[in-house]
Amino acid sequence: KEIWDVVGQQINSEMKDFNLRALCGEPYKLQDHTEFLQSVAARANKEFSIERRLRQMCSAWDGVFFDCGEQYASSGTQVLGGMDNVSVLLDEQLAATQVLQHSPFKGHLAPEIEDWAVKLRYMLEHLEEWRRCQINWQYLQPIFDSLDVTRQLPSESRRFKAVDSLWRSTMQSTKEDPRALVCLGQAGMLDRWVKGNYDLESARRSLEYYLESKREKCSRLYFLSNNELLEVLSQSKDPRRVQPFINRLFTGVNELIFKGKIVSSIISPEGEEVHLHHEVGTRDGSVETWLGQLELALFATVRSAIATAVASWSPSGPPTSDLVAQAVLCAHQVHFTLAVESALATPHKGENDGTKLRQLLQQLEQDLISSAANLASSKGLKGSERALVEALAILKVHHRDVVASLVAASVTERSAFEWVSQLRHSWEVSNNEPDLITGPSTPQGCIWIRRASSGLPYGHEYLGEVARIVVTPTTLRCQAALLDLQCLGRGGAVFGKSGCGKSSTVQDLAREVGRHCLSFDCTSGLDRLLASQMLKGAAGSGSWCCFDELKSASPEALGLLAHLLAQIFAARSTLVREGLWAHAAKAEFDFEGSPCFVRASFGFFATLRTAPSDLSPFGLLPPSLVGSLRPVAMGDPDPVSLAEVYFIAAGFEDPSGLARKVVIAFRWLEDNLGGSNLEGGFTSSSLSNPRAIIIVVLKLCQIRNELGAPVAFLSGGAARQVSKQQKAQDHQKAQEQQNELKKLEAKEEEQYQLMRTIRDFMQPGLHVGLHPFLEDILSDLFPAAGDRADRQRGPTVVSAGGRGAVEVSSLAAAACEALHLDPGKAFTMKVVHLHTAVQSGQGVMLVGPAGSGKTACQRVLQRVLKGQSATEVTLHTLSPAAAEGGHFLGRFDQAEWRDGALAAAARCAASDATGASHWLVMDGPVVPSWADGVCAALDKGRRLCLGSGEVIKLHSNTILLFESEDLQSASPASVSRCLVVYFESATVGIMPQEPQATQSRR
Repeated sequence: KEIWDVVGQQINSEMKDFNLRALCGEPYKLQDHTEFLQSVAARANKEFSIERRLRQMCSAWDGVFFDCGEQYASSGTQVLGGMDNVSVLLDEQLAATQVLQHSPFKGHLAPEIEDWAVKLRYMLEHLEEWRRCQINWQYLQPIFDSLDVTRQLPSESRRFKAVDSLWRSTMQSTKEDPRALVCLGQAGMLDRWVKGNYDLESARRSLEYYLESKREKCSRLYFLSNNELLEVLSQSKDPRRVQPFINRLFTGVNELIFKGKIVSSIISPEGEEVHLHHEVGTRDGSVETWLGQLELALFATVRSAIATAVASWSPSGPPTSDLVAQAVLCAHQVHFTLAVESALATPHKGENDGTKLRQLLQQLEQDLISSAANLASSKGLKGSERALVEALAILKVHHRDVVASLVAASVTERSAFEWVSQLRHSWEVSNNEPDLITGPSTPQGCIWIRRASSGLPYGHEYLGEVARIVVTPTTLRCQAALLDLQCLGRGGAVFGKSGCGKSSTVQDLAREVGRHCLSFDCTSGLDRLLASQMLKGAAGSGSWCCFDELKSASPEALGLLAHLLAQIFAARSTLVREGLWAHAAKAEFDFEGSPCFVRASFGFFATLRTAPSDLSPFGLLPPSLVGSLRPVAMGDPDPVSLAEVYFIAAGFEDPSGLARKVVIAFRWLEDNLGGSNLEGGFTSSSLSNPRAIIIVVLKLCQIRNELGAPVAFLSGGAARQVSKQQKAQDHQKAQEQQNELKKLEAKEEEQYQLMRTIRDFMQPGLHVGLHPFLEDILSDLFPAAGDRADRQRGPTVVSAGGRGAVEVSSLAAAACEALHLDPGKAFTMKVVHLHTAVQSGQGVMLVGPAGSGKTACQRVLQRVLKGQSATEVTLHTLSPAAAEGGHFLGRFDQAEWRDGALAAAARCAASDATGASHWLVMDGPVVPSWADGVCAALDKGRRLCLGSGEVIKLHSNTILLFESEDLQSASPASVSRCLVVYFESATVGIMPQEPQATQSRR
């Protein structure tokens, strides 16, 4: 009819005789209107297409449903799923409807198209508001589900309950009728969601203000995420709820000891129990109040312990067990400063000729010899006690070197630059106390750390850990520069290549001055919110910040750091200028409209990885951020000095000789094997990295600690010679010769252990064709131990059960039989190699082509460990290449942090209190985009930093394994932190597996 109405106007509106003759002849003559009729037909066809498209869009919603099957936590109601599909369909149909609205052929369909467009826009706005409400409701629901929070925020709780009632009723109706077209087309729901979102956002802002008020009273609460802080505040009546997070607030505290509602003592992660100077009550105070009191109590405890250690220090005897280990180290440094200044004091008559300084040097050398002897016989020391003794040995080596340099420079005055340029610790009593702590017996005075005209008071932060790094000229220059920057009120940026000790140098300086150092790896993702939270917490608590690999942070975070650091340093400069180092002294500054404050002890440092081709260490960092930092270059440390000090700390007889041997060995291996090992796991960069040498040195020290000092057995000829001498000479002289022979035998034993340790480190990562060449190098370097090595082949495996390579091989054979494998000797040896690497506690890289037995080796060793020491090993196999974006480490999804695959596995391993081992296996190419993000978990601190600001502390029985075909894409930062086990194609062939596989099928 519509078509005829148009045609009739052109031809004849009255139709009397409607037949074919009348249409073709008189009176219509349609053939004369062909073009007009064709245009009408085309227009009608277009209108029909538009109408059909409208019907198709309407019918497309018949199969679109919301998913309401997932229940959110323990809320008792569901959350909306399937929103992404609905959103995509809405976007597509809105775009198509806009095309139809502008079509010239819409004709009489124009009102229908307009109505459909209005409905789609309403549905889209409805969906967006619904989605916003779900995000806010998911965030606030577990918070307001707590009765304590409800009582503390009554008005916000009422608002949330109103929206919660709307949410539950809506989700119930959606569950009954999940059709998206019906749910989104309900009249009036959009206004209800808009009002609900306003109420939820208002409650969320009030909650953030509430949390901010708590953090302002105790700045260390910034180190916790909002969810963690709310978990603590929701159970404020139970102070023990702080226990899981206390290590995040105080790094040196692992557990609080309660007597009822009173905190009486603390326990460090190393197991050291320290009684507080005065007890802290939690009965009447809120969490932020008694945590602040605990902070002051810890300051008073450390200062009192240091005063006691300084007063009762006896350099001849070992430290008593009732002294705090941190205080013992401080007292040792204070008395060393006193001894040097006493030796440099000018006598009343005449001038100082340096005699006392030379006598002090001889005394320090004798003390070092006696310390090494004590260490050699101290097999029964506990872990924490041995750590203290080794830290003291490292300090004594440094003090000996300092005095030796003064003697070499003929220093005779206290004001000589060679002496005042050293870091000096002195106990000083002044009216301006660094920490305003009141107590019944709070000691007066504190330690000051001085260098030239710079000086800082000791921070009295309880650190727990007493391990110290080896002080080399490189680290000494870096720490001196950072200390000067701290006194000048500026930040420091330590740059250098990977493995030179940038982060460890900053953290050791923080331990030197008694400060809490908050370290974060920026390769894990540092966003704007996390950066501001960490900086405000560090500034308010007077802590230090060390951002590793600052270049990896997001541009938004770098911009915020530049703005916030400029304000913090401007406010801090007033305190530094006036010398207000007291903990109670603070300066305010404004950040985004909210008042914040900073203490004079705050410090900011960053590490930057550079390459020789870099024109500037700062790279593309914002100039405004560069203006707040001063560059400090960090060169490669002297590996000989490092190895020697570690050997001295472990009590070896010939530390200098062993240190030279191990460095020469690695240089030979680098020159001869680094370039030729094309099919192995080692490269020249991994062999030249100082970390590789340190791994071997620490492994040898571990063997020494577990096995004790080598026992020297005199040969028969030597014994007869001594017997003759005893008859002919004095008994004392014969005894001295016998001791010399024992020392010679002990040195040979140490060289033999070193040679085996180097072999155990290198051989698993080399191609089998290079093993003879490695043996030739070792035999040339250790000729005395070569003959014995030929008689005793095999890795030096030291385990908790004392089992060696032979027993591991036999257990591996039994495990292979249980797994229906029939391996050869090569595969069994790889199991032994992997066992040795896992026992070392380092990260392990399994390198080799597909089908070479890398996964099978893990499964076999898993059974071996279970049969060897009843140790359960849980394998968490992950594929970093399959987890794109933030799905590997973690990401923010709708303002809520979601763990990635590695973060979830690490959290599972960290929460396991049964003592079982966990292996986090990353199967795939090792690329810097994700591998550099786990470098902090491979260091001694074993910290996995997440983008949410949370740091997961991994246990010592959690091992990170990397399974890859090669290491061509891996960065030196990740390779240098791991041991390498290389699998050739011939390690596991098809023939060794065929018999067992055939037998299994039969």
